[in-house]
Amino acid sequence: MDLALTYYVIIFGAGFIQGFSGFGSVLFALPLLTMLLDVKTIVPLLTLLGLCINIALLVQVREHLNWKIIGVLAAAAAPGIAIGVVILKLVPSRTLELGIGTLIILFPLYILFARPPEREISAAWGWVFGFFSGVLGGSTGASGPPVIIYTSLQPWGKYAIKATMVGYFLISSLIISAAQTAGGMMTPQVLDLFCAGLLPLLAGVLFGSLLFRKVGSTEYRKVLAVLLIALGFFMILRTVISS
Repeated sequence: MDLALTYYVIIFGAGFIQGFSGFGSVLFALPLLTMLLDVKTIVPLLTLLGLCINIALLVQVREHLNWKIIGVLAAAAAPGIAIGVVILKLVPSRTLELGIGTLIILFPLYILFARPPEREISAAWGWVFGFFSGVLGGSTGASGPPVIIYTSLQPWGKYAIKATMVGYFLISSLIISAAQTAGGMMTPQVLDLFCAGLLPLLAGVLFGSLLFRKVGSTEYRKVLAVLLIALGFFMILRTVISS
């Protein structure tokens, strides 16, 4: 397959997955893009593409956004990021990813087989999950799982779940893209690839969003759990292969 076409297919797939679920574009695209590009190019590229995805999805879920909850998650993540950076320096990354990957697999198994929650968990848990999201983001770069688990433990419909993830990831991607720009990572190559991938990305988001509208909340929760399990296995596999 032509390299350009391969790139377009990967970016379309990333947009489709996140357009449907509200997360997962990096999980899908990162390992595949390493066959074509350097990681230092891929990371800022996916940050920009993720920012565009979240802006596009914001229009879809705007009526279901709860900025109070999103603000708590984002505020709690800030000190967690600082602690995560310290942990990264002290604990071998292989140990971190193996442990985190195992936990990520166990939580979705609970979500799959437990009864759907009947009432909201305490607001204090937003600070806990937000904090651990920051810790994971600072130590491994994978800040998403705690927020995804937090939303899955709530008795919300699929729109409220997706809106919370979109709002949180929009804030985090804005911060990360600003930091990467300040660090000189947004090179001309990154910007060229971003522009080239924008059309297939938005097409993927559109088709993913259309599928999202057709599934019920119960089915949506099951898909989230399966994607989380895939993320956990991916982290473990990546660690084993790189060791």
